[in-house]
Amino acid sequence: MVRRLRIDGPRILYPNGEVARLRGFNLMYMLNSEFRLPREDTDDRMLQELPLTNLVRLVIIHWDDRPTLAGGKDSSNDCSVTTGSEAISQRCLKQIDAVLRWTASQNLWVVLVARASLAAGEDAPGIASSTVFGNAALRKRFLSMWAVVAERYKGFDMIAGYEIMSEPRVTDKEVSHARVRDFYAAGCNVIWEHDNAPCFVGPAPFYDRVNIEQSLLPGTANRVVYNVNFFVPKGFVEGVPLASYEWKKMTYPARLPCCDVHDKAHEMCCHGDCCETLIDVNRGTLGGELAKVLAFSTNHQVPVFVDQWGVSRDAADDMVKYVKDVLILLEKNHLHWCYWQWRHRSDRPYAVLTLEDGKPKIHQELVDALALVLRPPTPDVNCYVQRYPDLLSGFCAGDMANCIPVELMEHYEEHGKAEGRIFACGASAMQLPPPPPPPRRVSPPPPSKRRPPPPPRPPLYNRLPLLAAPSLAPSPHALQATTLSSRPPPSPPLPPTLLPSGAPPPPPRTSTPLTAGIQGSAPTAASALPASSLAKPAAPLSTFSQPPASDFWASVLPPIDVYALAAIVAGFALVCFCGLLCCCYCLHKPAKSVRRTARPRSKAVRGRLFARSGGPAHPVKRVEVLSCDHGQKGRRCNGVNYQSCRNAWDEEGEDDDEDEY
Repeated sequence: MVRRLRIDGPRILYPNGEVARLRGFNLMYMLNSEFRLPREDTDDRMLQELPLTNLVRLVIIHWDDRPTLAGGKDSSNDCSVTTGSEAISQRCLKQIDAVLRWTASQNLWVVLVARASLAAGEDAPGIASSTVFGNAALRKRFLSMWAVVAERYKGFDMIAGYEIMSEPRVTDKEVSHARVRDFYAAGCNVIWEHDNAPCFVGPAPFYDRVNIEQSLLPGTANRVVYNVNFFVPKGFVEGVPLASYEWKKMTYPARLPCCDVHDKAHEMCCHGDCCETLIDVNRGTLGGELAKVLAFSTNHQVPVFVDQWGVSRDAADDMVKYVKDVLILLEKNHLHWCYWQWRHRSDRPYAVLTLEDGKPKIHQELVDALALVLRPPTPDVNCYVQRYPDLLSGFCAGDMANCIPVELMEHYEEHGKAEGRIFACGASAMQLPPPPPPPRRVSPPPPSKRRPPPPPRPPLYNRLPLLAAPSLAPSPHALQATTLSSRPPPSPPLPPTLLPSGAPPPPPRTSTPLTAGIQGSAPTAASALPASSLAKPAAPLSTFSQPPASDFWASVLPPIDVYALAAIVAGFALVCFCGLLCCCYCLHKPAKSVRRTARPRSKAVRGRLFARSGGPAHPVKRVEVLSCDHGQKGRRCNGVNYQSCRNAWDEEGEDDDEDEY
């Protein structure tokens, strides 16, 4: 017994009565092409990548179709071309046989589609325009083709239904919606004469979702499925923005021109007067575009099938986000769908898999996005829902069967991680309660414009290590106790002359270093302190932040900045060092010239000076002797040893010109 789907109001049921959820891809086959029959490297890979695919919209009956009849290299590829009076060629029937056997072996449901673009109203160069809506003979031959097909395949398993004519091309100005409905009704009746499978129809033109009300076939309850296309927003999914928007790449979500979003309903854009007005486009916008389709399904209790939806690879960065949003809408509203399309040539931008120089190339980013629905969900999704009651009630209406895995995974990525929720399964994770909400942050007060004055710098003895300096107080403990005590300070010792007669002299006053008191050697003055003061342990030096008022050094040393003190010491050391260098230099280098006022002792000397100077002889009162240590090292030509300088002049001056100035 062959399996067929059944319709129950807006639901589609499997043969066993379970509610069906049909999801899959469009596959196109054509005679004398690279996709004549199913290929192992392309078609079989569909289920390998996305194993939950259960439906194929099989575009295989090309009957009076432009790609095969007018655009192809061989018109015999068109199924309407026959040698006799047949309505469909035998080549096409054999091709359909082979493909249907393959789909049944893959456990795939099939919608058998007739694509007849010329007969549906498309104009092609060199082809006379004739449609099934106005040409009675063409219409009769087309319906005869369906009679042959339904009779031949009524015994094939897993045929989901027959799609009479894919996307009528005519508008309501050319052909009325009533005439299109009459044609569809006649085609469905032909099918049901041979096979009880559902009939698939859709509104004109091109399965326009806005006109879906015009496609309702009266008297066909629980027998017809209604198709719609969903390529919204058009400029984004096609990767071709409006002319006025070409300067900017269209993104998603974003603000896009109104008529580009509502391309099927310009009345929503001031009836076309505000097409360029930018509006928000997001998942809510896409849901609004589906509202009319959902209302049609609910009001008439009929199932709806989104036969084509997708996004061009030219959309690039935002393509995955768009696919996720559409999947969530389709799953949440229990719509059946087929993605356009699984595989094609490299020039087809919507294909998930393309042939590049005869070799298949899969676009992994699209596969990963579609896998959120077409691959089995991980157990982590169920654990995530069961762990948090708010998710079970909010996303699944309290029933796990209503959960949408892609929506839950998106919630975790966008919100769950930030909230600290746990996604993975695990015994320890299942027992954890939901995390509490994060505490509300209180913003700090704005900083004041005026800066507070800097704190006073502590005195030098509070910032430098305490030195072992002599102190009038014997120890820090004695100083602290004396300061805190209310008793007056002890009187200084009396001189011996003032002592009473017979009294022994007091012991000599000793100065105890500060370190000795800290280390525990108690001075004599501490013996007069209370026992409680002596019992206290020695406090570290850092605790004495303020010395007592009686401290001698506090009264002598004013507060000095440690950096200024360091600079003074460094400068003093530098001056001493430079002076030392100068002394060493002078002691080790012999003097070359020593100047001394001398008076020449004879006229001969004055005459020689006269000759050298070129002037009249005159008495030279002051003569500078330029070297007077020839053989007399260590002697200086000053007023004390004037005679030595005269001797040096007499001995060397006459022969050495350099000694004179």
